[in-house]
Amino acid sequence: FLAAEQLPGRLVAHLESGIPAVSVLQVDRGEVAESGLRRSLMRHRRMLYTIVAVVVALCMAMWSSLNSAERRLELATAIAVGGTTSTVLGLLVTRAAAIGLLGAAVGYGVGVATAVVQQFETATSIIGSWKLPLVLISGTTLLSIVGALPVAIMTAKADHVALLQE
Repeated sequence: FLAAEQLPGRLVAHLESGIPAVSVLQVDRGEVAESGLRRSLMRHRRMLYTIVAVVVALCMAMWSSLNSAERRLELATAIAVGGTTSTVLGLLVTRAAAIGLLGAAVGYGVGVATAVVQQFETATSIIGSWKLPLVLISGTTLLSIVGALPVAIMTAKADHVALLQE
């Protein structure tokens, strides 16, 4: 692709009149670049979404692991006074879901604010859509639970008596 301003005027006229299959588009260079970038992003959208989902799940697993290690005596005490492994599992998963929900809500708010500042027309379509926040918040909460679940299960099934004896 060559922009029309890169071609001499006689060459543009010759191309348009002499070869019927050729048409010269007169567009700004930025429009061509933006169109190419948009096509590239559309092609790679699923890959980008997958990478983001894996990163979110790994971050939640690491956070859950650190949280469980930090609270292991508290969780062992809860089981020692009559709590069940389901109680511990529920506590850890609920906490991960709450963190995911809060993170998604804050992220959506920051995204909308950024869209309003950069392109108001785009922001109005984002704000008017109920599907985007629903998918974003439910998807992030689900990823948070999936990321925290393996660590929560290992923590719930740990030998809590041995932890309390230390």
